[in-house]
Amino acid sequence: QSALGWWYRLRQARLLWPYLALLVLLAFGTVRGIIGGNDLGNIFFDANGYAYFALFPAVISVLAAPPWRERLLILLAAAVTVSVGKALLVFYLFSHRVSSVMLMIYTWIRDTRVGEITIMAGDFYRVFFQAHVFALVVAFILFLLLVRPAATGRRRTGLLHLAFIWSLTGLVMGLSRSFWFGGFVGVIAALVSLRWLSGSFRPWKRALTVGLVGLAAALLVITATYLIPFPRRGADVSFASLFGSRAFSLSGEAAANSRWALLPELWQAGWRHPVFGSGLGTTVTYTTSDPRLLALNPTGRYTTYAFEWGYHDLWVKFGILGLVIFAWFLAVVLAPYVFRLRLSRGRWSPDRVHESPSDMKKTAWVAGVLVGALALLATNVFSPYLNHPLGIGILMLVAAFGIYELPQGRGLSAGSGSLEPGSS
Repeated sequence: QSALGWWYRLRQARLLWPYLALLVLLAFGTVRGIIGGNDLGNIFFDANGYAYFALFPAVISVLAAPPWRERLLILLAAAVTVSVGKALLVFYLFSHRVSSVMLMIYTWIRDTRVGEITIMAGDFYRVFFQAHVFALVVAFILFLLLVRPAATGRRRTGLLHLAFIWSLTGLVMGLSRSFWFGGFVGVIAALVSLRWLSGSFRPWKRALTVGLVGLAAALLVITATYLIPFPRRGADVSFASLFGSRAFSLSGEAAANSRWALLPELWQAGWRHPVFGSGLGTTVTYTTSDPRLLALNPTGRYTTYAFEWGYHDLWVKFGILGLVIFAWFLAVVLAPYVFRLRLSRGRWSPDRVHESPSDMKKTAWVAGVLVGALALLATNVFSPYLNHPLGIGILMLVAAFGIYELPQGRGLSAGSGSLEPGSS
């Protein structure tokens, strides 16, 4: 394959111009930040996350070979498994007050910024890892695979159920309202997809069963871990009250209050340069409720270039122009998935199935990836992932699989390989 194979592939997939426009936008935001007098250190670290888009050609080139795509899926499955397992281990150690390692683990997670550990009630700790955004996407892929009409094979389906429960365990244990909001939007998108594919509401019953059983099992895993009596059992906690208050309270705690205090300041900053933005490294000052920051400055006034509200971050730094270019890029990335689902309308009808089991499985994968991507975009409303290697990495993988596995969605010749390793 030639060194410029990625160029031709992107051009064939109609992704070249959106991608180049995105790179120009990032360069423009950098220059605009410098001209605007933004701190060079802030500009560098702000641009650092977006720089991950530069790896897009490498991703496209490497994943041109079907074996690499299959290996990547196996690696992603292993990564989610290990990541959730690591979070569960940390949860166990903190909830059981294993003091010999608590400080070391907390310092490691805090300093590497891979996650957060926060005491919630009694001995119950919130263990949140940013990388669990992959679990969010994987959970919807597994969900659609489980509710498809041809989901047969007791051993294979059992493994899918276990993987689904494991993914939900990470999402529930993290107590991230951003992930839960993304999951809520994803559930709606999944139900709409099932209605579209089946032509009826009948699959919703199976979907409800799979979802509720998976959620209950995830809660059981967390509860069982908390109640392990060795070396000491955690203090009694009302799990219903804990999870319920977390899900439905939009304020009243430090993180939520800080996020809402930031929002009006972002609106004000965005309207200063609404069309072209103020450039990378732009800072906003607001009043935080974060106890760590209050210890440094009792007034609570805090200035930062890193914003919680993902789309406001894009608007403040790149303006409406940036939002339009990002929307263009995202629309082209997701286009082949939408096209495949359009072709499959009504093919999952319980009365007359029009797809073979293998085609049904591929359609379920397509729907799962699309729904997972929409969940990611919804999560970005409250927590920025489109300017972070994790979110950008997911988008690049979605784009690459769309190019090679769904070429008919872009008017290309069909490629080889399968969307997932193995079959059932």
